[in-house]
Amino acid sequence: MKAKYSSSLHTEFYQGNENIGLFLTATDKYVIVPDDSIDVSSLGVKRVFSRVYETSLIGLFFAGNSKCLLVPSGMEDEEIDNLKLNLPDGVKLHVLYTKENALGNLILTNDKVTFISPVLESKKNEIGKALGTKIYVLDIEDRVLPAVFFVLTNKGFLCSNDVEEKYIKFVEEESGLKGDYGSVNFGSIFLKAGLVANSNMYIAGGRTTGPETSRIDKCLGFIK
Repeated sequence: MKAKYSSSLHTEFYQGNENIGLFLTATDKYVIVPDDSIDVSSLGVKRVFSRVYETSLIGLFFAGNSKCLLVPSGMEDEEIDNLKLNLPDGVKLHVLYTKENALGNLILTNDKVTFISPVLESKKNEIGKALGTKIYVLDIEDRVLPAVFFVLTNKGFLCSNDVEEKYIKFVEEESGLKGDYGSVNFGSIFLKAGLVANSNMYIAGGRTTGPETSRIDKCLGFIK
């Protein structure tokens, strides 16, 4: 099988940091970036500039899909106003009032299904309604940050080598998508930190190897 794109063109560092997923949030309608130093044109969607808590850690604090962007409470008014002004038409902004603010590590979502950490279970109905999806609690034993170990798009998903197979099966059954194991940045199990993706393409951390990008291509549907 032949890859649709050359994966080697889609690895990046952000200010020397290979954990590119900490700084970007991507959906099939928009990608949120801290500045213009990262080439996100391959994702093929509107680019929105933002800060969160006066930092560049977009991927850590934001979670969203094509219908809605979830942001944590306590952001600066200017940051909220900027997002409201620049998100694409039809995309809602929803502020989630909870002490757990690292939403990017706690919420795994695409346009049809959402998986959340048990620590957000009290917010389950609110999150599902905001995102307009089915919603499930993904309880990976003693790990309260399930979204760290997955990357999910509308076409497929990648799961960390460090997660038991039963959790892959659970995500497959509830999402209707196929997924498999992989890693980023020369063996890192923290997929969310090293990879950002939508249905058009992905950007992996700059230390991600050829075998790792081949795996990403397959799991996220970029192999013809």
